[in-house]
Amino acid sequence: MNVKWYPPFDQYFGKKSEVPLDGPVSLKSILIQIREKEEAMEPYVRFSPEDRQPHGLMVWRRGEVLGLDDMVQPEDELEMIIMVAGG
Repeated sequence: MNVKWYPPFDQYFGKKSEVPLDGPVSLKSILIQIREKEEAMEPYVRFSPEDRQPHGLMVWRRGEVLGLDDMVQPEDELEMIIMVAGG
């Protein structure tokens, strides 16, 4: 799986990175791995058991926002974007 990182996340992982997957895995599992690899990501990838989305991060795949329980395939490309409040 490829990940395109937008600021400020690109300072930790570069503009693009590859995450090897053996098969389909939930977005929740991927975010846990990211949090373990880079502690500075914790405020963005945290979530409670009842949450459907992480608290500070939007994850896109082919123009759709993914939820924590969505499955990610090895051939997917994800975009990681900081969540911004507003309206």
